[in-house]
Amino acid sequence: MPVIAILGNHFASRVSASILTAVGLPELIACNLQEYESLVLKFAQNPNELNHIRQKLAKNRLTEPLFDTPRFVRDSEKAYQELYHPTPDPSPKRRGESSDSSPFPVREVAFKSETSAIGHRSSDSSPFPVREGGWGVRSVELERAVHLHQSGLIDQAEQIYAKILSIYPDHADALHLSGLIAYQQGRLVDAVEKIQRAIQHSPDNAMYHSNLGAAFKAQNRFEEAISAYRRALQIDPDFTKARDNLAELCFEYANRLKNQGKPDEAVKWYQEALTIKPGFEKAYAAMYHQFQHLCNWQPLETMNQQVDLMTKSAIENHSASPEMPLMNISRHADPALNFLVAQSWSNAVSNNVFTPNITQPLRGENIHAELQRAFNHHQSGQIETAEAIYLKILDIAPNNPDALHLLGLVAHSREDYEKAEKLIAKAVELSPNSPTYHSNFGAVLHAQKKTDQAVAEYRKALSIDPNYQEAQSNLDMIVKTWISNGFSLQCQGKFAEALPFYEKAVEFVTNDALVYLNLGICFHSTEKPDEAMSAYRKTIELNPMQPDVYMNLGLLLQNMKRAEEAIATYQKAIEAKAENPDAYNNIGICLQNTGKPLQAIAAYQKSIELKPDNVGAYLNMGNSLRMAEQFEEAIASYQKALEYKPDYSEAFCSLFHQLQYVCDWTGIEANNKKMDALTDAALDKGQKTMETPFVSLTRVADPARNFLIAKAWAGEISAKCKVESVKWKVLSVKRKNNLTHNTSHITHNTSPFPLKIGYLSGDFRNHPVAHLMSGLFKLHNRQEFEIICYSYGRDDDSEYRKQIESGCDQFVDIREMSYEAAAERIYQDKIDILVEMMGFTGTDNRLEICALRPAPIQVSYLGFPGTSGADFFDYIITDRIVSPPEHSQYYSEKPAYLPHCYQVNNNEQKISDTPYQRRDFGLPDPTPYPSQEGNAFVFSSFNQPYKIEPVMFDVWMRILKQIPDSVLWLLWRSPAAENNLKREAEIRGVSADRLIFTRRIVKAEHLARQRLADLVLDTRIYNGHTTTSDALWAGVPVVALEGSHFASRVSSSILRAIGLPELITRNLEEYERLAVRLASQPEELKLLRQKLAKNRLTQPLFDTPLFARNLEKLYKELRMAFQTSRI
Repeated sequence: MPVIAILGNHFASRVSASILTAVGLPELIACNLQEYESLVLKFAQNPNELNHIRQKLAKNRLTEPLFDTPRFVRDSEKAYQELYHPTPDPSPKRRGESSDSSPFPVREVAFKSETSAIGHRSSDSSPFPVREGGWGVRSVELERAVHLHQSGLIDQAEQIYAKILSIYPDHADALHLSGLIAYQQGRLVDAVEKIQRAIQHSPDNAMYHSNLGAAFKAQNRFEEAISAYRRALQIDPDFTKARDNLAELCFEYANRLKNQGKPDEAVKWYQEALTIKPGFEKAYAAMYHQFQHLCNWQPLETMNQQVDLMTKSAIENHSASPEMPLMNISRHADPALNFLVAQSWSNAVSNNVFTPNITQPLRGENIHAELQRAFNHHQSGQIETAEAIYLKILDIAPNNPDALHLLGLVAHSREDYEKAEKLIAKAVELSPNSPTYHSNFGAVLHAQKKTDQAVAEYRKALSIDPNYQEAQSNLDMIVKTWISNGFSLQCQGKFAEALPFYEKAVEFVTNDALVYLNLGICFHSTEKPDEAMSAYRKTIELNPMQPDVYMNLGLLLQNMKRAEEAIATYQKAIEAKAENPDAYNNIGICLQNTGKPLQAIAAYQKSIELKPDNVGAYLNMGNSLRMAEQFEEAIASYQKALEYKPDYSEAFCSLFHQLQYVCDWTGIEANNKKMDALTDAALDKGQKTMETPFVSLTRVADPARNFLIAKAWAGEISAKCKVESVKWKVLSVKRKNNLTHNTSHITHNTSPFPLKIGYLSGDFRNHPVAHLMSGLFKLHNRQEFEIICYSYGRDDDSEYRKQIESGCDQFVDIREMSYEAAAERIYQDKIDILVEMMGFTGTDNRLEICALRPAPIQVSYLGFPGTSGADFFDYIITDRIVSPPEHSQYYSEKPAYLPHCYQVNNNEQKISDTPYQRRDFGLPDPTPYPSQEGNAFVFSSFNQPYKIEPVMFDVWMRILKQIPDSVLWLLWRSPAAENNLKREAEIRGVSADRLIFTRRIVKAEHLARQRLADLVLDTRIYNGHTTTSDALWAGVPVVALEGSHFASRVSSSILRAIGLPELITRNLEEYERLAVRLASQPEELKLLRQKLAKNRLTQPLFDTPLFARNLEKLYKELRMAFQTSRI
């Protein structure tokens, strides 16, 4: 993406110019605002020039130095060598510039002077009060204790305070000073309790309240600390230290609120700090930059001058600027000023690096002086000399924490981290309230890659001193490393490995929307939807106008089948970014999945309006147009997608199937070859094919190939669900469903009966599967079986839906459930055998539910006429005709054979009494009834048009030619299909008028009109299934061709089950001869119809109670096999 930048005057404002130069695009650099504006307008108004720049960038990013990391490394190494062996520089050094580099790490190990947080009033540095007038007989003892306390002999001082309190339990000063010792030793609860007792006996002592505030502050009890400091100032308005402490506390509280993502509240507390201490420069500068972050520029106009004056005054007085260097460079593009501000901070650090704590007096020597002398050697690089003095001090005072700490830093500088850890750990133990010790202890731990322990130490340092910049910087560095590591792994697609880094980072960066977004993406990509949703919502809370996060959240909700929420979320993405074609595209998908194709089409059109080359929207719109039965428009949409992207194989496969729907066979040979090539290429690479398993069944009667394609699709589903689920176990309310392929623990029903059978489908509605199944459920033996239907299809309020609901024991609507939630429901229902009834049919099948293995026995049945190719189905319910034993190698499932036809039928399917005549449907007269002498012969085929293909259509036309005045009665599905078939008939020498089309009507009426046909001609590659059963139930014979795969052998199975094997043919020539003979021999056809009328009530095909008993017997056998296998 090209970037236009201004070349500024200081480092920060010249970075983009450096980057653009290194990528070979100096023409994108403007020298002033006028040039900047001109460049923007130039490229915005000239797409060709912008396109040229983008092409140049695409080339340069691979050839120019900017992204040439190996070259960068070589240049860096060369620079390092030059630094190590510098050429003599005759120029004088700047004032204050040392000729030697500091031996101390700048960030990892830092020194800071230790000062007490306890307030004081006396002119010296003592935190201890001296009461005028004395304390009677105990005043001498108390003064001795105070002297010991000031000298660092805390244990001895505490003994005297305790002795005084044993005699005078209410002695306010002794309580207060004992409380101070507790504070210094980190016993904060004890400190608060003792100082509060002192206040009870001396409530108007301002110092007591001030020091209570310090103790509260150390416990992070900010509100109570503020209250205590305010009380101190009420008592003594001139108590400067209390005022300073209160202002500092308000400042820290504001910083905390800022870090919590509460900028407006932070500003309020900065203002409070300034009210308490009007000259509080740090607070003023911080408030200024908070206004910057809020883009609240109005107050900045008046504040700018004041910040500049404060900075100027600080620099002139050789003190640190109240404005941090980073803030200064964001405010002033003035390199000279930036340098002075940075130098003021650097000098402040150098001048105040360390003031060691005095803990014990040295016999005959001054430890303070020796420690300072050692430190001076240490700082100047004379490590051995410093080390010798530290060791000398420790010989005399082995528990001196400063000497231990500094000796630990010597070890750290030599990378002897184990020794450094032991020494500094001892210092921390002796002086637990030193933020410097904790911070440097963290640095030593970090150097040993003990990151979590290091973080804990940095946090301790900050709990003692929230403004301790070095600890914060080191902690920030770790957090940034976590974020960087997470992002690097995320970019490599290693989302599970990235997650722990982001999870740790968000403990500290609670207001970074980008980190939460990436955390959400990693949760999303590792199939943890609840956690992803929480992260996305946090991102939105921090940055409500970020369209990408709404898109991700919408996709998450969409995958969880929460379509309405997903649509509302995509609308939010559009509010954040009005021209958002992807949002409209995803809204269309949601509407399509909820059965609203017309609304979906409108959404896709809006997406295309915003992005005319949006091939995904054209593909999706084609699918919705097909759902809305606007077949020609669907074809045009697929073709448009291919126009923009000729190699868009998914669009090609959808176009291929849609051309099948309208019987458009122009270019069918070339299209078949292209489909074969695409499928072969995918299978060779071990990838999922673009050709769906269903299209494969309609196109190629090759069971081996059908199996490979189904296996490729099922393999992807199985792999996805194995990632989601590691093992089955009892779930807690805090954990998302965690399902698995391992069924070893599932025992569910230990008694033989009743067996729980779960039927899973999206077709419990006015659909061929429901037509066949609706009479079965009520026939199950309730003494031995409990029937639960799980529906994820829409409720069309049809009679079929109502029959199924009333026929089962439970009807569970899982349409709004995610795959995991649905699987968990099935598992909790303790289903013994789960029967999946859709397979790869439809666009909304949910094989993922079965892939999560919610039942111990899982079978595929009825909806998909072929193998699922899946490892998560144990059996396929079938028969020996459609799935001969010699074909078992083409199935991933074991065959579970029924004795007759595998296909259930409803023997209660009604046939209307309406006395239809042929003229009612445009069929030829003279006589209105079939199979009568002198009639025009009516062949029919009410199969869907996609089942009709050129080879069989050739045979049909030859049959019509041999039977004068005969007609072919077909199901009308679209004007395109009608026109194409009529054209194909004319090409084959048959008048288009001999093809009669009829529209769909209610099932009972359809069966009544079906009787007007003389003979049904079945299709070749994909037989009639329900269509064949309907014809036979209506009493019309069917001529069938037995093929080589499941879908092309169904009619053979049906005809055998009704006792009419004579209607089964083995090749096209036999098929043609049989149809012509029956049409030419009215008496033979009449006898055949009479046989059919008898057999439909006596043979197994329509004996639904018999089918139910055989199916139940099969279920028992499957259960017995499962139990046997577990013994």
